[in-house]
Amino acid sequence: MPDSIDALSRPLPGLPELREEMAAAGRAVAHEGLVTGTSGNLSCRAPDGVLISPAGVALGRLQAEQIPLVDLDGRVIEGELPPSSEINLHLGMYRRYGAGGVVHTHAPMSVAVACVVDELPCVHYLMADLGGHVPVAPYFTFGTQELADAVHNAIEGHTAALMANHGTLAYGKDLATAAARTQLLEWVATLYWHAAVIGRPRTLTEAEQRDAAAELARRGYGT
Repeated sequence: MPDSIDALSRPLPGLPELREEMAAAGRAVAHEGLVTGTSGNLSCRAPDGVLISPAGVALGRLQAEQIPLVDLDGRVIEGELPPSSEINLHLGMYRRYGAGGVVHTHAPMSVAVACVVDELPCVHYLMADLGGHVPVAPYFTFGTQELADAVHNAIEGHTAALMANHGTLAYGKDLATAAARTQLLEWVATLYWHAAVIGRPRTLTEAEQRDAAAELARRGYGT
């Protein structure tokens, strides 16, 4: 189920460690084919603000020293490179949902599905970690406040959302959780795609989703 995160209650590693973690996560996301070129961005909560990937830098080549630190209003506190053009998309997740980490990608199967459906149905019990079905936020031009607002509204009650004709957004208590949910979303989008080729995929009922979520929590599975 979606996280309930108190942004002030959890001690954080220092900026050098967080920057190294972010750089490694960015390179991993690129290696897994979830972004291409300079697309996609990621961020994580830091002791004095938010670390966010810089504009115009390919995640596959992201280095720790390139990552700027911003406050929750988007002002650069530290760093020479400008923050991602999707800064509003990220910062709203920290202000509204108390996120610890946020990942935005252009994962190909997820984007393909988001070009077709209004929501990704709950076709597998592991989607309980995403909040069940995955909503699709309507299309707006990248980098705009309109897009950020649409995604923030769509993701309520979930930990991931698809962005029509654009990409994915996932968040969690930390960057590792957000990245794992991004991977899960791409996996279930692929699963749904293959099932839909064969026929109409079966979906889990709300009761089945609640039971799965409870069992996952009881066993400590998932992210």
